[in-house]
Amino acid sequence: MVIPGKLDKDFILNKIQSIKSWLLNSGIQCIEKEQDCILGSFQCWYDLSKKNYPFAYSEITGYGITTLLYLNHITPDPSLIDRAIKAGDYLINFAQISRDGIFNDRYLYHRESFRPWLFSFDNAMCLNGFVNLYKQTKNKKYLDMAKKVGNWLINDMQKEDGSFFAVYDADNKIYIDGYGKWSTQSEPFHTKNAIGLLNLYTVTQMDSFKKSAIEVCDWALTLQKEDGRFINFLKKGDTHTHPHIYAAEGLFCVGLILKNKEYIKSAKRAVEWILRNQFENGGFPAWYVDKKFLPDERSDVVAQVIRMWLLLSYIENIKFEVGNLEKAIHHLLSYQCKDEDPKANYGIIFGCNDNGVKKMHVNSAATMFTIQALYIYYLNSINKFEFNPYLLI
Repeated sequence: MVIPGKLDKDFILNKIQSIKSWLLNSGIQCIEKEQDCILGSFQCWYDLSKKNYPFAYSEITGYGITTLLYLNHITPDPSLIDRAIKAGDYLINFAQISRDGIFNDRYLYHRESFRPWLFSFDNAMCLNGFVNLYKQTKNKKYLDMAKKVGNWLINDMQKEDGSFFAVYDADNKIYIDGYGKWSTQSEPFHTKNAIGLLNLYTVTQMDSFKKSAIEVCDWALTLQKEDGRFINFLKKGDTHTHPHIYAAEGLFCVGLILKNKEYIKSAKRAVEWILRNQFENGGFPAWYVDKKFLPDERSDVVAQVIRMWLLLSYIENIKFEVGNLEKAIHHLLSYQCKDEDPKANYGIIFGCNDNGVKKMHVNSAATMFTIQALYIYYLNSINKFEFNPYLLI
Protein backbone atom coordinates (compact mmCIF):
# COMPACT_ATOMS: atom_id res chain seq x y z
CA MET A 1 0.00 0.00 0.00
CA VAL A 2 1.07 3.57 -0.65
CA ILE A 3 1.63 5.46 2.62
CA PRO A 4 2.08 9.18 1.78
CA GLY A 5 3.50 10.20 5.14
CA LYS A 6 4.26 8.69 8.54
CA LEU A 7 3.02 9.57 12.02
CA ASP A 8 3.44 7.73 15.30
CA LYS A 9 0.49 5.35 15.58
CA ASP A 10 0.22 5.69 19.36
CA PHE A 11 0.03 9.47 19.01
CA ILE A 12 -2.80 9.11 16.48
CA LEU A 13 -4.66 6.57 18.64
CA ASN A 14 -4.49 8.87 21.67
CA LYS A 15 -5.93 11.71 19.60
CA ILE A 16 -8.70 9.44 18.32
CA GLN A 17 -9.65 8.42 21.84
CA SER A 18 -9.78 12.00 23.10
CA ILE A 19 -11.89 13.19 20.16
CA LYS A 20 -14.16 10.16 20.47
CA SER A 21 -14.59 11.00 24.16
CA TRP A 22 -15.96 14.43 23.24
CA LEU A 23 -18.41 12.93 20.75
CA LEU A 24 -19.74 10.39 23.24
CA ASN A 25 -19.51 12.21 26.57
CA SER A 26 -19.84 15.95 25.99
CA GLY A 27 -23.62 16.04 25.58
CA ILE A 28 -23.48 16.82 21.84
CA GLN A 29 -25.92 13.92 21.44
CA CYS A 30 -28.95 14.07 23.69
CA ILE A 31 -29.02 10.69 25.46
CA GLU A 32 -30.63 11.69 28.76
CA LYS A 33 -34.24 12.82 29.12
CA GLU A 34 -33.09 15.49 31.55
CA GLN A 35 -31.15 17.32 28.84
CA ASP A 36 -32.72 20.42 27.29
CA CYS A 37 -33.12 18.77 23.88
CA ILE A 38 -34.96 15.90 22.27
CA LEU A 39 -33.72 12.40 23.02
CA GLY A 40 -31.42 10.96 20.37
CA SER A 41 -30.73 14.16 18.46
CA PHE A 42 -27.25 15.42 17.67
CA GLN A 43 -26.68 19.12 18.22
CA CYS A 44 -25.02 20.98 15.36
CA TRP A 45 -22.27 22.45 17.55
CA TYR A 46 -21.41 23.76 20.97
CA ASP A 47 -20.92 27.53 21.02
CA LEU A 48 -17.89 28.34 23.18
CA SER A 49 -18.84 31.98 23.70
CA LYS A 50 -22.55 31.49 24.46
CA LYS A 51 -22.09 28.16 26.24
CA ASN A 52 -25.04 26.60 24.47
CA TYR A 53 -26.21 24.30 21.67
CA PRO A 54 -28.11 26.41 19.07
CA PHE A 55 -30.17 23.52 17.66
CA ALA A 56 -30.17 19.89 16.60
CA TYR A 57 -29.76 19.15 12.92
CA SER A 58 -31.24 16.31 10.88
CA GLU A 59 -28.22 16.09 8.55
CA ILE A 60 -25.85 15.85 11.52
CA THR A 61 -28.07 13.29 13.23
CA GLY A 62 -27.95 11.22 10.03
CA TYR A 63 -24.17 11.48 10.09
CA GLY A 64 -24.31 10.63 13.79
CA ILE A 65 -26.07 7.31 13.14
CA THR A 66 -23.43 6.30 10.61
CA THR A 67 -20.61 7.52 12.88
CA LEU A 68 -21.84 5.46 15.83
CA LEU A 69 -22.19 2.37 13.65
CA TYR A 70 -18.74 2.99 12.17
CA LEU A 71 -17.26 3.14 15.67
CA ASN A 72 -19.14 -0.04 16.57
CA HIS A 73 -17.75 -1.71 13.43
CA ILE A 74 -14.22 -1.00 14.69
CA THR A 75 -14.85 -1.87 18.35
CA PRO A 76 -18.23 -3.58 18.97
CA ASP A 77 -20.14 -1.91 21.79
CA PRO A 78 -23.90 -2.34 22.40
CA SER A 79 -24.12 1.18 23.82
CA LEU A 80 -23.11 2.61 20.44
CA ILE A 81 -25.92 0.70 18.74
CA ASP A 82 -28.37 1.91 21.39
CA ARG A 83 -27.34 5.51 20.75
CA ALA A 84 -27.73 5.02 16.98
CA ILE A 85 -31.24 3.66 17.60
CA LYS A 86 -32.10 6.74 19.67
CA ALA A 87 -30.88 8.96 16.83
CA GLY A 88 -32.92 7.06 14.25
CA ASP A 89 -36.03 7.23 16.40
CA TYR A 90 -35.57 10.98 16.84
CA LEU A 91 -35.57 11.44 13.06
CA ILE A 92 -38.66 9.27 12.61
CA ASN A 93 -40.70 10.61 15.50
CA PHE A 94 -39.77 14.27 15.46
CA ALA A 95 -38.45 15.34 12.07
CA GLN A 96 -40.58 13.34 9.62
CA ILE A 97 -43.40 15.04 7.73
CA SER A 98 -46.25 13.79 5.57
CA ARG A 99 -44.34 14.15 2.28
CA ASP A 100 -41.93 11.49 3.56
CA GLY A 101 -38.98 13.85 3.81
CA ILE A 102 -37.23 15.22 6.89
CA PHE A 103 -37.17 18.85 7.93
CA ASN A 104 -34.13 21.00 8.43
CA ASP A 105 -34.22 21.10 12.24
CA ARG A 106 -33.57 24.84 12.38
CA TYR A 107 -37.21 25.20 11.39
CA LEU A 108 -38.37 22.71 13.99
CA TYR A 109 -36.54 24.54 16.78
CA HIS A 110 -36.98 28.12 15.57
CA ARG A 111 -40.16 28.25 13.50
CA GLU A 112 -40.43 32.02 13.80
CA SER A 113 -37.11 32.68 12.03
CA PHE A 114 -36.51 29.74 9.69
CA ARG A 115 -38.47 28.48 6.74
CA PRO A 116 -39.96 24.96 6.53
CA TRP A 117 -37.48 23.67 3.98
CA LEU A 118 -36.50 20.09 3.25
CA PHE A 119 -33.01 19.66 1.77
CA SER A 120 -32.39 16.72 -0.53
CA PHE A 121 -28.82 16.38 0.74
CA ASP A 122 -29.82 16.31 4.41
CA ASN A 123 -32.44 13.70 3.66
CA ALA A 124 -29.92 11.56 1.81
CA MET A 125 -27.58 11.59 4.81
CA CYS A 126 -30.49 10.44 6.99
CA LEU A 127 -31.37 7.82 4.37
CA ASN A 128 -27.92 6.27 4.58
CA GLY A 129 -28.15 6.28 8.37
CA PHE A 130 -31.51 4.50 8.27
CA VAL A 131 -30.24 1.76 5.94
CA ASN A 132 -27.14 1.24 8.07
CA LEU A 133 -29.34 1.07 11.17
CA TYR A 134 -31.63 -1.47 9.51
CA LYS A 135 -28.66 -3.62 8.53
CA GLN A 136 -27.43 -3.52 12.12
CA THR A 137 -30.74 -4.09 13.94
CA LYS A 138 -32.96 -5.79 11.32
CA ASN A 139 -35.78 -3.58 12.61
CA LYS A 140 -38.12 -3.07 9.68
CA LYS A 141 -39.21 0.41 10.76
CA TYR A 142 -35.80 1.77 9.72
CA LEU A 143 -36.06 0.11 6.33
CA ASP A 144 -39.59 1.45 5.90
CA MET A 145 -38.38 4.97 6.68
CA ALA A 146 -35.43 4.54 4.33
CA LYS A 147 -37.81 3.56 1.53
CA LYS A 148 -40.00 6.61 2.22
CA VAL A 149 -37.06 8.99 2.06
CA GLY A 150 -35.50 7.20 -0.92
CA ASN A 151 -38.70 7.29 -2.93
CA TRP A 152 -39.22 10.95 -2.07
CA LEU A 153 -35.70 11.74 -3.30
CA ILE A 154 -35.94 9.93 -6.63
CA ASN A 155 -39.59 10.68 -7.41
CA ASP A 156 -39.99 14.21 -6.05
CA MET A 157 -36.53 15.74 -5.91
CA GLN A 158 -34.54 14.30 -8.80
CA LYS A 159 -34.74 15.98 -12.21
CA GLU A 160 -34.67 14.37 -15.63
CA ASP A 161 -31.00 15.25 -16.14
CA GLY A 162 -30.03 13.36 -12.96
CA SER A 163 -29.47 16.40 -10.75
CA PHE A 164 -31.48 17.02 -7.58
CA PHE A 165 -33.53 19.99 -6.55
CA ALA A 166 -31.72 21.34 -3.53
CA VAL A 167 -34.76 22.27 -1.45
CA TYR A 168 -38.48 21.67 -1.16
CA ASP A 169 -40.41 24.52 0.48
CA ALA A 170 -43.20 22.76 2.37
CA ASP A 171 -45.23 25.94 2.99
CA ASN A 172 -45.31 27.20 -0.57
CA LYS A 173 -45.11 23.74 -2.16
CA ILE A 174 -42.31 24.75 -4.52
CA TYR A 175 -38.91 23.35 -5.43
CA ILE A 176 -35.93 25.64 -4.96
CA ASP A 177 -32.65 25.96 -6.81
CA GLY A 178 -31.44 29.40 -5.83
CA TYR A 179 -28.26 31.19 -6.84
CA GLY A 180 -27.38 32.25 -3.33
CA LYS A 181 -25.99 29.86 -0.72
CA TRP A 182 -24.29 26.80 -2.20
CA SER A 183 -26.59 24.41 -0.35
CA THR A 184 -29.68 25.82 -2.12
CA GLN A 185 -28.39 24.96 -5.60
CA SER A 186 -28.32 21.80 -7.72
CA GLU A 187 -24.64 20.95 -7.45
CA PRO A 188 -22.17 18.08 -7.84
CA PHE A 189 -22.13 17.60 -4.05
CA HIS A 190 -25.42 15.75 -4.52
CA THR A 191 -23.37 12.78 -5.72
CA LYS A 192 -23.07 11.96 -2.02
CA ASN A 193 -26.84 11.32 -2.11
CA ALA A 194 -25.96 8.31 -4.24
CA ILE A 195 -24.25 6.48 -1.37
CA GLY A 196 -27.50 6.14 0.59
CA LEU A 197 -29.45 5.31 -2.57
CA LEU A 198 -27.06 2.48 -3.44
CA ASN A 199 -27.14 1.32 0.16
CA LEU A 200 -30.93 1.14 -0.10
CA TYR A 201 -30.57 -0.78 -3.37
CA THR A 202 -28.50 -3.44 -1.59
CA VAL A 203 -31.42 -4.33 0.70
CA THR A 204 -34.36 -3.75 -1.68
CA GLN A 205 -32.85 -4.71 -5.05
CA MET A 206 -35.01 -1.97 -6.57
CA ASP A 207 -33.23 -0.84 -9.73
CA SER A 208 -34.71 2.67 -9.50
CA PHE A 209 -32.39 3.50 -6.60
CA LYS A 210 -29.30 2.27 -8.43
CA LYS A 211 -30.36 4.11 -11.58
CA SER A 212 -30.80 7.34 -9.61
CA ALA A 213 -27.30 7.03 -8.14
CA ILE A 214 -25.72 6.56 -11.56
CA GLU A 215 -27.65 9.44 -13.09
CA VAL A 216 -26.57 12.01 -10.50
CA CYS A 217 -22.93 10.92 -10.82
CA ASP A 218 -23.02 11.15 -14.61
CA TRP A 219 -24.56 14.61 -14.36
CA ALA A 220 -21.93 15.80 -11.87
CA LEU A 221 -19.12 14.90 -14.25
CA THR A 222 -20.40 17.59 -16.62
CA LEU A 223 -19.66 20.25 -13.98
CA GLN A 224 -16.04 19.29 -13.37
CA LYS A 225 -13.38 21.50 -14.94
CA GLU A 226 -10.31 20.09 -16.65
CA ASP A 227 -8.15 20.93 -13.63
CA GLY A 228 -10.43 18.80 -11.39
CA ARG A 229 -12.44 21.61 -9.81
CA PHE A 230 -16.18 21.17 -9.38
CA ILE A 231 -18.35 24.24 -9.84
CA ASN A 232 -20.54 24.92 -6.81
CA PHE A 233 -21.88 28.38 -7.57
CA LEU A 234 -23.49 27.86 -10.94
CA LYS A 235 -24.06 31.50 -11.81
CA LYS A 236 -20.54 32.76 -11.02
CA GLY A 237 -18.59 29.55 -11.56
CA ASP A 238 -16.97 29.66 -8.08
CA THR A 239 -16.16 26.75 -5.78
CA HIS A 240 -16.55 26.04 -2.08
CA THR A 241 -14.15 23.22 -1.26
CA HIS A 242 -16.47 21.65 1.34
CA PRO A 243 -19.10 20.55 -1.23
CA HIS A 244 -16.30 20.10 -3.80
CA ILE A 245 -14.97 17.26 -1.65
CA TYR A 246 -18.49 15.97 -1.04
CA ALA A 247 -18.68 15.47 -4.80
CA ALA A 248 -15.40 13.56 -4.77
CA GLU A 249 -16.63 11.41 -1.86
CA GLY A 250 -19.81 10.45 -3.68
CA LEU A 251 -18.07 9.67 -6.95
CA PHE A 252 -15.36 7.65 -5.23
CA CYS A 253 -17.79 5.51 -3.24
CA VAL A 254 -20.12 4.90 -6.17
CA GLY A 255 -17.12 4.17 -8.39
CA LEU A 256 -15.82 1.67 -5.86
CA ILE A 257 -19.19 -0.05 -5.42
CA LEU A 258 -20.01 -0.21 -9.14
CA LYS A 259 -16.40 -0.65 -10.31
CA ASN A 260 -16.68 2.51 -12.40
CA LYS A 261 -13.13 3.77 -13.02
CA GLU A 262 -14.37 7.03 -14.57
CA TYR A 263 -15.93 8.08 -11.28
CA ILE A 264 -12.79 7.19 -9.33
CA LYS A 265 -10.60 9.12 -11.77
CA SER A 266 -12.89 12.12 -11.33
CA ALA A 267 -12.50 11.89 -7.54
CA LYS A 268 -8.73 11.69 -7.92
CA ARG A 269 -8.66 14.82 -10.10
CA ALA A 270 -10.83 16.67 -7.57
CA VAL A 271 -8.45 15.81 -4.73
CA GLU A 272 -5.35 16.67 -6.78
CA TRP A 273 -6.78 20.12 -7.52
CA ILE A 274 -6.98 21.02 -3.84
CA LEU A 275 -3.70 19.30 -2.93
CA ARG A 276 -1.93 21.54 -5.42
CA ASN A 277 -3.21 24.48 -3.39
CA GLN A 278 -2.35 23.32 0.12
CA PHE A 279 -1.43 26.13 2.49
CA GLU A 280 2.04 26.36 3.97
CA ASN A 281 0.58 25.51 7.41
CA GLY A 282 -0.78 22.22 6.07
CA GLY A 283 -4.40 23.32 5.71
CA PHE A 284 -6.52 23.90 2.63
CA PRO A 285 -8.53 26.85 1.33
CA ALA A 286 -12.28 26.81 1.83
CA TRP A 287 -13.11 29.13 -1.10
CA TYR A 288 -12.16 29.70 -4.73
CA VAL A 289 -13.80 32.97 -5.78
CA ASP A 290 -13.25 35.13 -8.86
CA LYS A 291 -10.47 32.81 -10.07
CA LYS A 292 -8.44 32.95 -6.87
CA PHE A 293 -8.28 31.22 -3.50
CA LEU A 294 -9.28 33.03 -0.35
CA PRO A 295 -7.18 32.61 2.81
CA ASP A 296 -10.12 31.35 4.88
CA GLU A 297 -10.00 27.82 6.22
CA ARG A 298 -12.30 25.29 7.91
CA SER A 299 -11.55 22.12 9.83
CA ASP A 300 -14.24 20.08 8.08
CA VAL A 301 -12.55 20.76 4.73
CA VAL A 302 -9.15 19.73 6.07
CA ALA A 303 -10.59 16.48 7.47
CA GLN A 304 -12.48 15.73 4.25
CA VAL A 305 -9.40 16.26 2.09
CA ILE A 306 -7.26 14.05 4.32
CA ARG A 307 -9.89 11.32 4.28
CA MET A 308 -10.15 11.24 0.49
CA TRP A 309 -6.35 11.50 0.20
CA LEU A 310 -6.00 8.37 2.34
CA LEU A 311 -8.79 6.40 0.67
CA LEU A 312 -7.42 6.98 -2.83
CA SER A 313 -3.92 6.13 -1.63
CA TYR A 314 -4.79 2.99 0.32
CA ILE A 315 -7.53 1.53 -1.88
CA GLU A 316 -6.51 2.64 -5.37
CA ASN A 317 -2.76 2.77 -4.64
CA ILE A 318 -2.58 6.28 -6.06
CA LYS A 319 0.60 8.20 -5.33
CA PHE A 320 0.00 11.93 -5.26
CA GLU A 321 2.93 14.06 -6.38
CA VAL A 322 1.79 17.13 -4.45
CA GLY A 323 0.87 17.91 -0.86
CA ASN A 324 2.21 17.03 2.57
CA LEU A 325 -0.03 14.57 4.40
CA GLU A 326 1.78 14.60 7.73
CA LYS A 327 1.62 18.37 7.89
CA ALA A 328 -2.09 18.29 7.00
CA ILE A 329 -2.89 15.85 9.82
CA HIS A 330 -0.92 17.87 12.37
CA HIS A 331 -2.71 21.01 11.22
CA LEU A 332 -6.11 19.33 11.53
CA LEU A 333 -5.26 18.35 15.09
CA SER A 334 -4.45 21.99 15.85
CA TYR A 335 -8.23 22.56 15.64
CA GLN A 336 -8.80 20.32 18.66
CA CYS A 337 -10.33 22.32 21.48
CA LYS A 338 -8.48 22.51 24.79
CA ASP A 339 -10.84 24.02 27.32
CA GLU A 340 -11.91 23.48 30.91
CA ASP A 341 -15.52 23.27 29.76
CA PRO A 342 -16.29 19.51 29.40
CA LYS A 343 -18.88 20.32 26.75
CA ALA A 344 -16.09 21.64 24.53
CA ASN A 345 -12.85 19.96 25.53
CA TYR A 346 -11.31 17.68 22.85
CA GLY A 347 -13.88 18.39 20.13
CA ILE A 348 -12.90 19.96 16.80
CA ILE A 349 -13.35 23.71 16.36
CA PHE A 350 -14.96 24.77 13.09
CA GLY A 351 -12.98 27.67 11.60
CA CYS A 352 -14.27 30.38 9.24
CA ASN A 353 -17.88 30.63 8.10
CA ASP A 354 -19.13 31.68 4.66
CA ASN A 355 -18.24 35.33 5.31
CA GLY A 356 -14.68 34.66 6.47
CA VAL A 357 -15.59 35.23 10.12
CA LYS A 358 -13.93 32.81 12.53
CA LYS A 359 -16.53 30.76 14.39
CA MET A 360 -15.39 29.49 17.77
CA HIS A 361 -17.75 26.60 18.04
CA VAL A 362 -16.98 22.93 18.53
CA ASN A 363 -18.51 21.32 15.49
CA SER A 364 -20.22 17.92 15.29
CA ALA A 365 -19.65 17.16 11.61
CA ALA A 366 -16.02 18.33 11.64
CA THR A 367 -15.39 16.11 14.65
CA MET A 368 -17.01 13.09 12.97
CA PHE A 369 -15.01 13.59 9.77
CA THR A 370 -11.83 13.95 11.81
CA ILE A 371 -12.40 10.74 13.77
CA GLN A 372 -12.85 8.77 10.56
CA ALA A 373 -9.83 10.34 8.84
CA LEU A 374 -7.61 9.51 11.83
CA TYR A 375 -9.00 5.99 12.15
CA ILE A 376 -8.30 5.29 8.47
CA TYR A 377 -4.70 6.38 8.97
CA TYR A 378 -4.29 4.47 12.24
CA LEU A 379 -5.91 1.21 11.09
CA ASN A 380 -3.74 1.15 7.99
CA SER A 381 -0.64 1.64 10.17
CA ILE A 382 -1.48 -1.56 12.09
CA ASN A 383 -2.59 -3.46 8.93
CA LYS A 384 -6.25 -3.57 9.94
CA PHE A 385 -7.68 -1.08 7.48
CA GLU A 386 -10.80 -2.07 5.58
CA PHE A 387 -13.34 0.19 3.97
CA ASN A 388 -17.10 -0.03 3.78
CA PRO A 389 -18.22 2.84 1.50
CA TYR A 390 -21.68 2.86 3.07
CA LEU A 391 -20.06 3.83 6.39
CA LEU A 392 -18.42 6.94 4.97
CA ILE A 393 -19.58 9.73 7.27
